[in-house]
Amino acid sequence: MTTAHKAYSVVVAAPDGLERERQIFRQTISVFNEAEALEHGALFTAEGWHAPVRGPAGMGVRLRDRLPGAHYFVLVLWDRWIAGDATPSEGRRVVETEEAYRLALACAQDPGKPMRQVVVLFNALDERRITDAGPMMKGLLDFRRSLEASSSVAAHVFDDASGFEALLRRYLSSWLSDHEKGATGKVSKVPGPRVLPSVDTRFARATEGNDGAGPTPAGRSAAERLLQGWSTDAELMLASAAVCADDFCAMNDYAIFLAGQRRLSQAQPVFERLVELAKRSCIEIWEAVSLNNLAEIHRRRGHLNEAEPGFQTALAIREKLGGPEHLEVARVLHNLSELYRAQGRYRLSEPLCRRAVNIREKLLGLQHADTFGLMIALAELHHTQGDFNEAAALYERLLGIAEGSPAVDETLLALCLNDLASLYDDQGQYLKATPFFQRSLQIRERVLGPEHPDVAASLNNLAALLRNRGEFEEAEGLQRRSLEIWERTLGPEHPDFATGLGNLAALCSKRSRYGEAERLHRRALRIRERALGAEHPDIGTSLHNLAEVYRAQGRYEDAAPLLRRTITIWEKTLGAHHPNIAASSRTLADTYRAQRKYGDAEESYRRSIAIMERNFGSSHPELPEILGQYAAVLRETQRSVEAERIQARADAMRGKQAGKTLAPTDNTGNPR
Repeated sequence: MTTAHKAYSVVVAAPDGLERERQIFRQTISVFNEAEALEHGALFTAEGWHAPVRGPAGMGVRLRDRLPGAHYFVLVLWDRWIAGDATPSEGRRVVETEEAYRLALACAQDPGKPMRQVVVLFNALDERRITDAGPMMKGLLDFRRSLEASSSVAAHVFDDASGFEALLRRYLSSWLSDHEKGATGKVSKVPGPRVLPSVDTRFARATEGNDGAGPTPAGRSAAERLLQGWSTDAELMLASAAVCADDFCAMNDYAIFLAGQRRLSQAQPVFERLVELAKRSCIEIWEAVSLNNLAEIHRRRGHLNEAEPGFQTALAIREKLGGPEHLEVARVLHNLSELYRAQGRYRLSEPLCRRAVNIREKLLGLQHADTFGLMIALAELHHTQGDFNEAAALYERLLGIAEGSPAVDETLLALCLNDLASLYDDQGQYLKATPFFQRSLQIRERVLGPEHPDVAASLNNLAALLRNRGEFEEAEGLQRRSLEIWERTLGPEHPDFATGLGNLAALCSKRSRYGEAERLHRRALRIRERALGAEHPDIGTSLHNLAEVYRAQGRYEDAAPLLRRTITIWEKTLGAHHPNIAASSRTLADTYRAQRKYGDAEESYRRSIAIMERNFGSSHPELPEILGQYAAVLRETQRSVEAERIQARADAMRGKQAGKTLAPTDNTGNPR
């Protein structure tokens, strides 16, 4: 039987000069339909953006006729908006585009028309084109300013072709979400980050204080305009300062602004120019600053191998100039540690993080935000690697410091509470974890507001804990609220949103809603593969969880290869004794047992038990269950004496734990 799909028309208009974007527009919609929309009963159709049939009114007849029945309108602009000094043919195309935009806006404001949202995407321009603006460019900048003051039109600047594709996917995902919810009204909110958001303060902290690399007067003025919401004015100030001369500080300010706007491929060449100028001028401090910042851009763009040499060279220069215990050495050590962490190279990341902690603790003290935050990162590294005792000792020390000092920021206290609760949860200590999750959530809601991504993280973790306790109804309410916040603040292509999808899917599995669980896990996997690459530990999480859904349905032939791939990824990234591998080995053993592959099942159970005992001793509530399953395999293969010995051990362990634990957990379905 053919499935009926709801069709949504997406009309795109643009002046000339964006041929590559035209191809990406159609390809992205086609791929999105195949990958996600069709399975949810939706179909997005690409309209416009082709040579129109000229009509007496000026605008192409096809575009004009299609707009009143369209659902979404996307305007893509380069450097043309008013006819100005354009050639006659360019001027006619610009006029047609302007008319299409005005008609789309009128349709969006008309309750009788299906037009739900108007989106404007600006192709980023370098500073020289912005500061040497002709009439069309000035018209474009004036238009951007007008949109900053508007709440009815969504707008973004895209950095390059991949940025354009990412924005389209973000909007398509948002529109698909509206379809699933049955929404029919007009859309005024922008999915994901605000249009032209203010500078990313985390990046600013990573680049400020670099021996004279503080903000220029233009940078301070631009920061004021950003706080007032006028990003276009801020960009003009910084671009003008950057092109006047080879001014290191001005160029650095401009590149930091671009990075804060997530226009990373535009920031990259500015930092590359800074590196070249610093080397040519033999100014080693600026070479270190620029190499560090350029490497950070590479890391953020996912070019992890390209980032490593820059960080290492910056570190060597910093150690040469300031000695091994300079604060700037700690900064680069932290950045290099985060790079290794992003690559899953935790054994390399940990000593660098520890060294950075020691430097900051000596120079700034334990209660300084930079020291305290870095110590939390070190505890997280222990936790990620399965070093639970060291992680717990460090978290508890940090919590004692935070509780006894008003100098520690409350957001860091909330992070410490959340991470300690996560550790207890992974150890099966659910009652102990619950109040820490609850208190972390309360602090974050009060300090950050109810719509902050960190609030979503707390809701996600508390929901996962309630799921482990079997309180499915309450858990699902919290999980869906978490997803809504992440979708609004980070966008539907962010890895955190994928985390929420995976946890909602785990809830669906617990409630035997396997079809919904499979769709959610597959969507989470696609997001993670696009954002993180095929070998990231989180890919293993999605694969494991999808395999669990297949196994629950008796689809053992589908489950087994996913579990084997999961174990391979985790062995490579987490090490052979990580608790996650115990979880997947157990699930793989269950799968082999159902297939009557008893030899393979026995081997996998033994591995799971060995890893659990290595990490938790006999305290984890899952261990008696795994031992019992292993004993069942022994009975099924006629080894009753050995089976009874293993079963007695499981019973003794369960009796010791009686009254102290709750329902068992599935660690891999509860990513943080």
